[in-house]
Amino acid sequence: MPENKMINQESSSTHPPTTPETWITPAETANATCLTLRTVINRAEKGKITAKGNDAAPLLNDGIQNFLIRLEALVQNAQLSFFNHIL
Repeated sequence: MPENKMINQESSSTHPPTTPETWITPAETANATCLTLRTVINRAEKGKITAKGNDAAPLLNDGIQNFLIRLEALVQNAQLSFFNHIL
């Protein structure tokens, strides 16, 4: 009987609840965080900001990797600033 409980606990831990992810552009991130666009891109390249490559537009006009930034990874004030700006 304890083994069944162990299996149930393991299976529930392998499937954590999912939270919706919101990905925004570096320009939107720069606006929300009061940073320059270049600073946001540099931080994304260095892994200081949670980012992923944009499959729809992988490169910018100047050949720089285009990123999408995860909104939930930004500080709360930046998140609120983003939502206040779009509303």
